[in-house]
Amino acid sequence: MYPSVSVAVRDRFVGLSKREKAKVLKYKRVCKAAGIEFRPLVLDEFGGIGKQSVDYLAEASGMKCPVDCADKGTVHEHGSLKSKQRFQSWLVRLSCAVHEGFAMILAKGRNHHVRNNARAAARLWRAGVGGA
Repeated sequence: MYPSVSVAVRDRFVGLSKREKAKVLKYKRVCKAAGIEFRPLVLDEFGGIGKQSVDYLAEASGMKCPVDCADKGTVHEHGSLKSKQRFQSWLVRLSCAVHEGFAMILAKGRNHHVRNNARAAARLWRAGVGGA
């Protein structure tokens, strides 16, 4: 891997981790007072997902290692095929939602730009400045 690529990838996940920590600091006190456990869900603009977010989704889907697991700390899997499929489906859906959101933002920006250029051209044409 090229050095600049590895630095960018590392920085991307450091950024996700920082945003997760910031969310926890922002909401933890309020949630604790309400008796609710707060779990951050942080995604980046490319569909990447933070570690705490992945851990939460793994736990919710039934794939995370239970507290009383004898193999805790070793590489192994938990959960049925259905829970693994659920976990993978959630990751794909979240990533697609992020990409769809950014596609809508880009489309709105493009439409705004085209509309403004057409209005500017019409004003110039009415003022007799436009060519043709």
